Amino acid sequence: RFVIDSIELLNNNFLPIPIAFSGQDVVIRLNYSIHSLGPDPIVLIRIKDNSDKILFLCLSRNSHHGVIKLQPVSGAIHCVIPKLPLLPGAYRIDVVLKYGHEVTFELQDCFKLMVEKGDFFGTGKLNSDMVNGMIIYHEWDIK
Repeated sequence: RFVIDSIELLNNNFLPIPIAFSGQDVVIRLNYSIHSLGPDPIVLIRIKDNSDKILFLCLSRNSHHGVIKLQPVSGAIHCVIPKLPLLPGAYRIDVVLKYGHEVTFELQDCFKLMVEKGDFFGTGKLNSDMVNGMIIYHEWDIK
């Protein structure tokens, strides 16, 4: 089995942080232990709002090049999220671990992610009524 022992929120210097800010580079650290090795480990993180709506997924199979190489007994997996696309609010995280298609660990609402207002666009502006959802980076080109 492949299981998560704890979850931490880190900044881009890999230091623990209690909350994240919109637009901040963050790392979700999954501290794991292995009771038996299996082929093709896969990690899925679901980020949900308070109404249980999935806002986005982080799936290692899609974004990691090659097969994840786990340490034999325990270790940490870092999911790096540049420019966190969440508006201020409280979010919940689910984690699913698999070997291939076999689920070895699934825990819903295992981590509460608190997000505060940040300078997402680098303009110093973010409407105060923009909360509990996603924000997508975009630019304007006027000609």
